[in-house]
Formats: sequence, structure tokens, C-alpha cells
Amino acid sequence: MSLGIGHSTIMSVSFYSEKFGKNIWLTNHAIEAMAKRKIILPEVKNLIELGEYMDVEAGHGWIHYKFSERDDNLMCAAVVTWLDLLQIF
Repeated sequence: MSLGIGHSTIMSVSFYSEKFGKNIWLTNHAIEAMAKRKIILPEVKNLIELGEYMDVEAGHGWIHYKFSERDDNLMCAAVVTWLDLLQIF
């Protein structure tokens, strides 16, 4: 896993979600957005496991969760759910 930012940096983060029963894969875009907002991986895991999922259309939607300890306390993620894994953008 690399959370460094740079055009030549290849980034990959994945983990398993009990809530969705799938592996979670974060895209480079998601990892770069995390770095800009100083979001750490445990917060993303809490977002996935504790957040509310809203379907936009079949196969994709949004997960959101309010983190009271953060100044920018509402965090959300665009997700693709129709794959064998859950992809976070």
C-alpha cells in the first residue's frame, strides 16, 4: 500500500468488509482524495462498516457517515456494488 501522492506512484489498498461480505478496493482517485482531506484508512473502514448505503442506480451508490471528531465531519464515498468486490471511487 502506498498513500504517497505522485503521478508515477502506483497505489493499491484493499480490505474485507463484514457488512458487505466483499473485498473492498480503493481506486487511486479515492486514495488521492483521502490524502487531500487527511483521511486515514481506519476512517474509511468505519465509513464502510458503519455508514449508510444509498442506491443511486442498480449496481452503484453512495455510502455516507458522520464523524463527530472531524472538522469536515461528513464523509461519503461513491461505490460500485455489482462486482465481486466493492470498488470505492
